[in-house]
Amino acid sequence: MKLRIIEALKQISHNKPKAAFLIELISAETGISPTALINRAKLNLNEILHNYSDFSISTIDSFTHKIVKTFAFDLKLPVNFSIETNTAEFYRKVVSGLMAKIGESQELTDLLAQYSSNNAEENNAWDPEKNY
Repeated sequence: MKLRIIEALKQISHNKPKAAFLIELISAETGISPTALINRAKLNLNEILHNYSDFSISTIDSFTHKIVKTFAFDLKLPVNFSIETNTAEFYRKVVSGLMAKIGESQELTDLLAQYSSNNAEENNAWDPEKNY
């Protein structure tokens, strides 16, 4: 990702034909003139290259994970928590946890019984644990 950003800034700062669309788009969105945009691209590229170790790029997922990890104690999370990215596994764990609480909460028990009954009437799997 860093290389793509640097390459785009390089293309813009040298006013390359490949960057014409990007210059036009950014200029229209920001209201910055193409000349000013090219000058800013030169300044930013120079700044990034001279302070490359400070140039940090990450996905929104890793950025969010970093923030949550920083505040894990305040959020009452275990220090070594992990984020589940496999949605099927996540649903399996949630449904399994709900099934383990049947009988502890009347509202939850009634809700799961209603869910199972509705699925059985529609000829679907009545067991919530089998759906994930």
